[in-house]
Amino acid sequence: MSKLLFILFFSIFCVPANASTVVSQWYFGRWSCLIDGRPSTMVWEVKNDSQQTCDGEVCSQTSGVKVVGWFREQQQNSPWVRLYSRGSTNTGLRMLYTGV
Repeated sequence: MSKLLFILFFSIFCVPANASTVVSQWYFGRWSCLIDGRPSTMVWEVKNDSQQTCDGEVCSQTSGVKVVGWFREQQQNSPWVRLYSRGSTNTGLRMLYTGV
């Protein structure tokens, strides 16, 4: 009887664990930083990247994820601008942005 209770207890607390196809990076999350000398907020997240293609009545769907980033200056009503990661090390992040 005690063995059964232990298994049920263990199962309840293991359910929330989620698998991921993307390894978490040190820069994921929300940051207050300077971008080109301007006080900014930077955000990096993992997002769903499912895609569907159709050829006539035959469709196929792929499931995946992608890493996306944005920043905005910390002044009022500043727009969010898309960031593109160009690589990282354990102490730095290379990124590209356009349209600012």
